[in-house]
Amino acid sequence: MLKKIFFFFLVPVFVYSETINFKNGDKITGTIVGQTNDLILLNNDLIGIINIPSSQIKTEENKPKKKTPWSGQISASVLTRDSNTLQKRNDTVTEKSQLIDDIKLQVQTSFKKKEYEFKWASKYRFYRTDILGNIRIIDDLFNVSQEYKYLFEGKPYYFFTRSLYQQDYRRAIDHEFLQTAEIGIDFIKKRNMTFSTSVGVAYHRYLRTVVNSDNAENIDRDVELPKGVFTENFRWEIIDDLALIQQYKHQGDLSNYQFSFKAGVENKMISNLFLKLEYKIEEDTEVSYDDKGYYNRSLLASIVYKF
Repeated sequence: MLKKIFFFFLVPVFVYSETINFKNGDKITGTIVGQTNDLILLNNDLIGIINIPSSQIKTEENKPKKKTPWSGQISASVLTRDSNTLQKRNDTVTEKSQLIDDIKLQVQTSFKKKEYEFKWASKYRFYRTDILGNIRIIDDLFNVSQEYKYLFEGKPYYFFTRSLYQQDYRRAIDHEFLQTAEIGIDFIKKRNMTFSTSVGVAYHRYLRTVVNSDNAENIDRDVELPKGVFTENFRWEIIDDLALIQQYKHQGDLSNYQFSFKAGVENKMISNLFLKLEYKIEEDTEVSYDDKGYYNRSLLASIVYKF
């Protein structure tokens, strides 16, 4: 009876070729024809079937891969936008209310250590026009930014700064620069959910072209203002590879404000490739005309590659 039981455990479900390393440095290659917890039966072409005790086999240690502090992502987005806008082309400013299909390209790189993180990003947005077969590429927006986040050890608080330079052709703004300094709190910081807010001050400067309706002349104004800022970020991974994402940014003074709100879902498709769907709302009362502030409503579909 014991022989039958022993024979049962040695019967292989399948056979496969294997190289076995011994603790004394020797190695042997053959086909494993049976295995128990304490014994391996190996069929070698020269020796035949041999019994190898598991205690003599060298086990491979799975050394954890050294985690790199560098990461990043590249994305391409298609936008459908409903916007009232000032367009500046060849020093001429015109106002339009448009439904536009844009393309946005973005590159982002991060360097993260235990207590701090740097993030650099660049974004370019454009759209195409086809008038009587004449295809033109029209610039919409270009910006570069740097973010720095310092975490206080053992505390939920952090220090955050953001530096931004951009050309926003939709708002007819040139050489826009924004520098913030914020204090934030990580209210929730779990593997599948994060929620944080930050508040602070900012220095905002830009060159704006204003249309004078009385004499149809354009006036360039160099605007330089202190601002208050507020930022909120939320991410919830509902199930593996599917997450809800939401962000709100606000900046302004006692007279005007500018905010950006976006929410959507991010779904991992294959390997490091993600699909992101978002809805975004933007308003800026500082850039106003005809008693209306700038507004923008966008629906974005993005392909994101993370590395």
